[in-house]
Amino acid sequence: MAAAADYEYELRRDGAVIATGRIQLEDPPAPGDELALGSKRALVEDVLALRGGKRLILQQS
Repeated sequence: MAAAADYEYELRRDGAVIATGRIQLEDPPAPGDELALGSKRALVEDVLALRGGKRLILQQS
């Protein structure tokens, strides 16, 4: 069993950031994947490698 990894995320709608936060995922996400954020669904647009972690750019679907 793989350990969950922490990601920062930006949730965007129509080009504007509408939420930021942190999420733990067991499987590494890739562009095009769909994630659940509470009751909302989001598409992964990009996965950015940052110093000290990774950031997901998400688009509300």
